[in-house]
Amino acid sequence: MDYFSQIVSSAQNVISAEVPLRLKQIADAIEDRDRFAAMSTEEATDYLMSSNHKDATMFRTFLLDYGHRGTKEFDAYSLQWEDDPSMLIQSLKTMISSKWDFFYSLLITAFVRHQ
Repeated sequence: MDYFSQIVSSAQNVISAEVPLRLKQIADAIEDRDRFAAMSTEEATDYLMSSNHKDATMFRTFLLDYGHRGTKEFDAYSLQWEDDPSMLIQSLKTMISSKWDFFYSLLITAFVRHQ
């Protein structure tokens, strides 16, 4: 068993492990990837916060579940994702790129296999 698989298989009910999987599911739900990639961070945030499309609904649910977290969540002066989702938007834009799809599919396959 490779190192990544060992780590993943030993982690049960770890909320942090769900974050990248949920983000990837949102990225996969984005129908017009080119349009989303061309949006500014503000435009993408507005779209995801107000649209009734599946990707936007999933994003808002993600914020309800994980919005209390953030990139530097242990820093009391850092904003949480629900207050500033710009890092999430950038992550989604990276995930919809073709380079990310191949790499992430390998990680998710290993993760799901060892659940």
